[in-house]
Amino acid sequence: MLLECVPNVSEGKRKDLLKLLESEFSSAPDILLLDRHSDIDHNRTVFTAVGGRETLVEAAFRLISTALRILDIREHSGVHPRMGSVDVCPFVPIGCTPMTEAVRAARELGRRVAEELEIPVYLYGEAALREERKTLPRVRPLDSSTLQEAIVADPRRAPDFGPRNLHPRFGAVAIGARIPLVAYNVDLETTDLDLARRIAERLRESSGGLKG
Repeated sequence: MLLECVPNVSEGKRKDLLKLLESEFSSAPDILLLDRHSDIDHNRTVFTAVGGRETLVEAAFRLISTALRILDIREHSGVHPRMGSVDVCPFVPIGCTPMTEAVRAARELGRRVAEELEIPVYLYGEAALREERKTLPRVRPLDSSTLQEAIVADPRRAPDFGPRNLHPRFGAVAIGARIPLVAYNVDLETTDLDLARRIAERLRESSGGLKG
């Protein structure tokens, strides 16, 4: 049964670090790396790979472990919201693979990351343990400092696995299971940020826009 794994890393500029992350991610046995896409403005890189559940969980763990070692979220700057050096890591069922296999992968990885690396883990999508965490915007705040305060003081913001405190170098990670997703960016011939936000709100489902 094939799954796709699409970790989003909060680094999009330093090619030597990205090469090392790619090498670690693709070093797990029987994994096929399909794509690596970096965006300088977001300072973010998206890796896409397919494989079986066990090998993808191992590959994602190697990527997160390496990111913990070589990246520091406190030094990151970019226009995309993020809460960790590896910000989100979804598993996607491919073909006839049931969603339950993706959910199993997400929860296995989440437990391992929390236990072995002491990184707080939030489960989202179909892997969510709480109904309110099914959608990613409900999990990831726009400002990581908001999460740092809330993760300690607000029981509703406690992670599903791991410590109730952001890792000083890494932050936190959202690990989930979802259906395939198509993402795209639109360039506007304007510097009017309010206009761009109004357009985004009309389009995005998370802000009341178009379904799906």
